This record gives sequence, C-alpha cells and structure tokens, in this order.
Amino acid sequence: MTAQPLTQARLKALLHYDPETGVFVNRVERNGRAKKGAVAGARTQDGYICIQVEKQKHQAHRLAWLYVYGAWPQNEIDHLNRDRADNRIDNLRDVSRLVNSHNIGAHKGSISGQKGVAWHSRNRKWQVQMRVNGVHHYIGQFKDLHEAVNARLEAEKRLHRF
Repeated sequence: MTAQPLTQARLKALLHYDPETGVFVNRVERNGRAKKGAVAGARTQDGYICIQVEKQKHQAHRLAWLYVYGAWPQNEIDHLNRDRADNRIDNLRDVSRLVNSHNIGAHKGSISGQKGVAWHSRNRKWQVQMRVNGVHHYIGQFKDLHEAVNARLEAEKRLHRF
C-alpha cells in the first residue's frame, strides 16, 4: 500500500507554521518522539531543516510552501538571503534551477568574497568574469575591488534576462 501524498489540510492538522519566523511546531505528538508543542525538524549537514511527516522526510522550506499556498512548489525553492535554515515565507520563492543558481554566493576560498571576482596575481588586478546560459563572459580587470564588484553587478543586470 503506497502512502497518500501529504496535503495542506493534513500538514496543518499535524504542524503549525509561523510564516514570520519560518518555524514549524508540532500540534500533536507524532511517532512518540515529536512532542506536542516542540519545534519540529532538525538541521541537516547541508544546512536545511528537515521534518519527518508520516514516515516521509521533507525539507521545511517545501513544507512551508505547501502550508501557505496549498500546493507543492513547481520548481526549486530559493532562499533569497541564502540562509538554508531561514524558512520565513518572505524569504522563499519558487524558481527554476537556472534562476536559483544565480543566487549562489562566492566560493568559500574566494579572496574577494564576491561571485565572479578574483585576484589576477600576474597583472595585480581584480578580474571579473561570469557564465550565463553556458556562455563565458569576460568583463575586464580593475585596480580597485569596489570597481570590479560594480562591474560584475552591472554585467549581471545586462546579461541575466529572466
């Protein structure tokens, strides 16, 4: 016997969601471990909140979408502020993988702290480049980090057309 898909009504019977904090709380005791009134879910290794509902694990941001809008998201859920545990409904949007990928920050080892801006040691300048729809775009080199970041932002506006 296959489990029925989780509905908004069933979710609301089991959990309470506060759209201003993004936190789920158990309305009832579930499976002996999830106590009534306790915060539901746990943070995963990759930073998302995961909640088990009727033997199925769900990411809290997808549950938040179902809870508020009554339907599962059609695409990926993007956390606007890039905080994977911040499930406030105002921080979430249902977007394509392409759009979601544009909201990725700089690599952890980035010297500039900015996506697409790297130090070019031979020329001793900040180099700006980006990839849009699989096409590499060289923006230029700049003496000043602030200039380079601004050039990156301007290029993003020009090249990212949704």
